[in-house]
Amino acid sequence: MSQQSSNIPLIVVGVVVCALLAGNTLLAMSYAECAETKDIQARSHDEAEHHELQLLLTDTEAKIAESFKLLDDLKRLRQQAAIPSNGMAQRVAKLENWRKSQPQAAANHAPALPNPHAPDKPVAEKNVQHDNAQHDNAQPFVQQSANAPAPSNGFVAAVVVMACNRPSVRRCLDLLLKYRPSAAQFPIVVSQDCGHEPTARAIREYSSRGIELIQQPDLSEPKPEPHLKQFGGYYKIARHYKWALTQMFDVKGYGAVVIVEDDLDIAPDFFEYMTMGQSLLATDPTLWCVSAWNDNGRKGYVKDDARLYRTDFFGGLGWMLRKDVWSELKPKWPASFWDDWVRDNDQRRGRSCIRPEVSRSRTFGKIGVSKGQFYDQYLKYIQLAETSIPFSTRDWSYLIKSNYDPKFHTAVYEKAKVISLSDALSVSDGSRECRVNYKYTTQHAFAPLAKKLGIMEDWKDGVPRTAYKGVVTFVRNGVHIHLAPEHPWPGYKKGG
Repeated sequence: MSQQSSNIPLIVVGVVVCALLAGNTLLAMSYAECAETKDIQARSHDEAEHHELQLLLTDTEAKIAESFKLLDDLKRLRQQAAIPSNGMAQRVAKLENWRKSQPQAAANHAPALPNPHAPDKPVAEKNVQHDNAQHDNAQPFVQQSANAPAPSNGFVAAVVVMACNRPSVRRCLDLLLKYRPSAAQFPIVVSQDCGHEPTARAIREYSSRGIELIQQPDLSEPKPEPHLKQFGGYYKIARHYKWALTQMFDVKGYGAVVIVEDDLDIAPDFFEYMTMGQSLLATDPTLWCVSAWNDNGRKGYVKDDARLYRTDFFGGLGWMLRKDVWSELKPKWPASFWDDWVRDNDQRRGRSCIRPEVSRSRTFGKIGVSKGQFYDQYLKYIQLAETSIPFSTRDWSYLIKSNYDPKFHTAVYEKAKVISLSDALSVSDGSRECRVNYKYTTQHAFAPLAKKLGIMEDWKDGVPRTAYKGVVTFVRNGVHIHLAPEHPWPGYKKGG
């Protein structure tokens, strides 16, 4: 017993030493990165480049804040273990005292960054309060688990990038880092399946910028029923999603997660959109997800960058999910075709998602398990938003169901001009919103009408893509058109 007890302080000392080395290393890397970025920024006369460099500085500030949090943990460990005042403890105290002597930034309590060439004269650092002020009134998500990072200003929504065997994941990661407003608010984790080493190496290149790689351990071949053998890839994807979301919600303890596939481009205001979305999800229980994607968002079929909709169809492709919904879905997660499964009415349970008119995500991956289904006909033509909308500071309460539904009914069934299919094909910009009536029966009856109008034809469990209460809203020749079923709406036909 006494031998075991005598080893405990040594173990704690070892842990503290390792942690101290990690903290010192992270600080050194962060200061070097800041110095280099500031030097480039000082010589840059390009406004866009200057903005991108400022975002990089904000990311680095978050790393430094993490390092000083580590010092607090070291102090607590040293006191609890009664570690003697040796050289290691003195280094901790010295670094801690230096931290306390630094001016505190208003938003994240990170110190002003010292100039390595003039250590006694701290360089005035950008005040990051502006980056975070837009979130001050955001509603928090469900309470984080004990091992989850503490939210700095209302909420944390971790981003998980689903990767497999595409080294081009770099393109996705570069955009996430470029547009992310805060590393503390939107930490990025890449979950890799497949065991593809070139892709893993590509992801590890970003470790110094705070991106974490986790790898799905089960690489065994699924064993589907003989008649489904050709769909083995979909079984692997469903298995990976369940494992990755379990890691994010149940192991890491995040209360909200943004899921991004490795072949997605994102719009400049992607995180603004998700910031607004988290407030909506926390406010309206009739919503269960926020998607950055519009299935009918091809060029020529969209118009208003700021316009958002409720939809009964799960779009995916850059979407936010809350932990309470994951806890509901996890026990019955399917073995394959997870995306079609979540579109079932049994999972949706009358709830809706938010979608934009102009997509905040766009896929560049033609080759994959789906073998390019819809890519050449629809997906490669999706228009990505180029105008940044300050969603998080706008009034989004109109999207709450009790506000949205009455105005939706009025716009579609009372104010919209009723036109025929042939008129819809020749409608011109400047016309007011129009409605084309259709009889909601089967997908087989709906498909020819959708094909003529140039929108996606398929249904999932009776729900047309992008539909809300059976209404599919899109733009043609600059005019918003509502393809609408009879009223009163009878509801979706399960399996229709």
